[in-house]
Amino acid sequence: MTDDDHVPTRTSAYFDAEGNQLPGPVDPLVAFLRARLDEREAGRRDSGEPDFALADVAAKREIINQYEATAREAVEDPNNDEVVHCARGLRYAVELLASPFAGHPDYREDFRP
Repeated sequence: MTDDDHVPTRTSAYFDAEGNQLPGPVDPLVAFLRARLDEREAGRRDSGEPDFALADVAAKREIINQYEATAREAVEDPNNDEVVHCARGLRYAVELLASPFAGHPDYREDFRP
C-alpha cells in the first residue's frame, strides 16, 4: 500500500440518489457496508439471539463512524501524520468488516483489504 491509498481528500465527494452531495469523505465501501449492516439488523431482530446480533451490528457501525470522523479530520489536517495513519488503520478495519460480504453482487474488488 502506498501512502496515498485510501486517504480521503477534499475532492472526495459522493452523492445520494437525489443528487445531493453527502457531507464528508463518504466512500462506496462505507455505503456498501452500512447497507449490509442494515440488512443484517433487520434480519436479526427476529433471530434467536437478537441482543447479540444487534450489539454486533452496533459495534461495527461504531468502527465505521470512527473511520469517517478520523477521515474527515485527516482531510482537514493532512499534515497531521498521527491522524492520517489512524485513518488508514481504521480504513483497513472497515475493509476487513466488509470482507465477509465478498460474495455479494455489489461488493467491489477495490473493497478488498
